[in-house]
Amino acid sequence: MIPIPKTFKMLKDKLLLYAINPKNGIMRAQNTMSYLLLCASFYDLVLMEKLSVNSDRIAVIAGPTGDPVLDRVLEKLSGLQGKKISGVLNKLSFTAGKIYKSQIKYLENTHMITSKPMTWLGITWGKLYRVNRAENLKPIQNIFERALIYGRKTNTENRLLIELLGYSNIMDSYFPAHEYKQVAKKRLHALSALKYDQYHESIFSIRKQLINHLKASKAMKG
Repeated sequence: MIPIPKTFKMLKDKLLLYAINPKNGIMRAQNTMSYLLLCASFYDLVLMEKLSVNSDRIAVIAGPTGDPVLDRVLEKLSGLQGKKISGVLNKLSFTAGKIYKSQIKYLENTHMITSKPMTWLGITWGKLYRVNRAENLKPIQNIFERALIYGRKTNTENRLLIELLGYSNIMDSYFPAHEYKQVAKKRLHALSALKYDQYHESIFSIRKQLINHLKASKAMKG
């Protein structure tokens, strides 16, 4: 059986793995996933101390990360040193689709996922995905339950994953019962009001732009 590599620890990897619908192989939140992935990559770089945001302006420490997708994002950020985080995310959002494709290719190349064309009437409409060794996802799913149903404290990385999945409504699929959905939403709201244990200003600044983007996307849909 194919092992999940250590880079499974990256938020950007976890985001896509947990976003894949295990029943039909569809990537959920497709309309906003590229931007979510971009923000997850920023979070990864903050946790690696390669990126910081102070007074809404970014500071970048160049150098290899050990991850080709993060290296690509960091290279783009290096040319935007000292710029406002809002402008940086807005600028990179235009290439977020390419970063998403690179991330999918990376997950396939490292055997975290497999994919097949999604066809109808002989026309290819996209891809369907399957997580390899899906049982490895279960421990963090248990963390979702402990944090959002029982109110247990979790670390910064798990909290960020919970928020990314929660803000995009992907988390709803992990709590199919209506009463659990309501409890999870209330817990998520309460969790979002707390300071981060690490890198609060940097993470908060990125999250603010993410929430604004999701609100704008929702407004455009009517």
